[in-house]
Amino acid sequence: MSDYYTPILGISLGIALFAIGFGILSWAKKLLPHEVSIQKRHDGGSPTDEQKITGQTMLFVADELGQGVQRRPLLKGAIALGLAPLGLAAAAPLIGGLIENPHKDDQPMMFHTGFDPVPNNGQKVRLTREDGTSIRPEDVSVGGQITVFPGILHGATNVYADSPTLLIHLRAGDAAAARARSDADPINNGSMWGNYIAYSKICTHAGCPASLYEQQTNRLLCPCHQSQFMILDNAQPIFGPATRRLPMLPITVDEEGFFVATSDYKDTVGPDFWERP
Repeated sequence: MSDYYTPILGISLGIALFAIGFGILSWAKKLLPHEVSIQKRHDGGSPTDEQKITGQTMLFVADELGQGVQRRPLLKGAIALGLAPLGLAAAAPLIGGLIENPHKDDQPMMFHTGFDPVPNNGQKVRLTREDGTSIRPEDVSVGGQITVFPGILHGATNVYADSPTLLIHLRAGDAAAARARSDADPINNGSMWGNYIAYSKICTHAGCPASLYEQQTNRLLCPCHQSQFMILDNAQPIFGPATRRLPMLPITVDEEGFFVATSDYKDTVGPDFWERP
């Protein structure tokens, strides 16, 4: 039945619109007169008083039209008033930057996620599920992946919308290739733990969730605009509109055997139109 759901909706909508149109036409016929009426003209000209009224009315309309052509300041003001909201929308980010500097040293707004240990009393932040439970290495099967969040208060909510991360358990050979490339990178050096690697789930193109993992090709796909990232090569973009790689989260395992982030992301999380130092 689900295969016919959309066609049934289309047919029923067409019938409904046809019935509404037919009803309007039928009802309109009752309102329109059926007889043909012709008003007879009188002989001679119009009375003097009607001529005076008509003349005064025409002079008033002409005067108003003449003044309207000269009221360019009013027209300019109306246009300016209509464009004002666009100007305010464009100026809002600049005004916000003057009120609060997004790049201030104590808490950079665009370079800080829930995995930063500083707000967590200097303690390393655990990688947790959406329900807040911590994750051990054996919880992720070989070739599998899981979405993780910072194990802090409101870590899995929109308060830390820039923090969702994809934790991937690579096969041994793939992990060796990924480690060789990540260790050769000055930013991602030492970010892997064993055969596990973690990347930001926020696509660097438009911020969509890049969460379609192809374990056979080791590609991570973004469903919004089809950007593809190579997991084994520091998540470099290899297809689609994304031009910047996905940031890698440095991870390890604490003394209790749970995954933790050794630090916050070392690269900017999110779309590449964000300013970066």
